[in-house]
Amino acid sequence: GKDISCNLGSLNSAAAMDSENFGRTIENAIRALTAVSDMSDIACVPSIARGMLEDIAHRLVGGAVTRSRSVKADNLREGDIAVALGQLQDRYPHVSIGSYPYFLEVQDGEVKRGTHLVARSTDDGALDAVIAEIAAMVAALGFDGRIDPAD
Repeated sequence: GKDISCNLGSLNSAAAMDSENFGRTIENAIRALTAVSDMSDIACVPSIARGMLEDIAHRLVGGAVTRSRSVKADNLREGDIAVALGQLQDRYPHVSIGSYPYFLEVQDGEVKRGTHLVARSTDDGALDAVIAEIAAMVAALGFDGRIDPAD
């Protein structure tokens, strides 16, 4: 694609100089340009983004890979497991744990609901341990939890 440039700083200089309130004209122009600048993300301009990435690409170093696993349980409400998840998070501070309710229309207005429990970490052992504990919590509450990806 092509980049688009907008020059809001264009001003009829002769008319501005003849204006009775030249200072106010300049102040308004500065305020307008500042507002546009504050609302614009220059990194969204394709050629700017490409240049920024080309500039840093050679300096990027790969790090630990973050893995994600989840337990999905139909009919489980977040409140049913929130306290236990908080305690689990305290025991595993380097694993990010989140709960996400879902509501899916399956057919003819029927809704399937439940909670998707997600854990993310760079530590495979800790991640697997957390997922096992979440699955056990879900089972203890009487729900059928599906682990993704499966063991």
